[in-house]
Amino acid sequence: MSASPVEVVENYLTALQAKDLTKLPLAENIIFTDPLAGTLTSKAAVVAFLSHILPILQTVTIHQHLLDHHRVVTRWDAQTTLGVINILEWFEITEDKIQVAQAFFDPRAMTQTT
Repeated sequence: MSASPVEVVENYLTALQAKDLTKLPLAENIIFTDPLAGTLTSKAAVVAFLSHILPILQTVTIHQHLLDHHRVVTRWDAQTTLGVINILEWFEITEDKIQVAQAFFDPRAMTQTT
């Protein structure tokens, strides 16, 4: 049985929280965009980028999902060693994999040094 688009997104965020990059439900040709990474166009590139972010990630809190057919918008927080990052992320799901992920957040907490 296939997962719903919301379940695919929740599996992604659960894998991030568990720091288990092998469980990320990413399409091989994903288009991943965020303020720090820019645009990445392969699963390998996304996994490499996220491997640098995971050491500072402490917890993930999901606040809300909005579903429109195979698209999901999720409001979630990443508690990091640098503080809380409020994220709004757009996902497009195809065959139980994330085909598109575009995150919107203020990157200053992750780029400023004290």
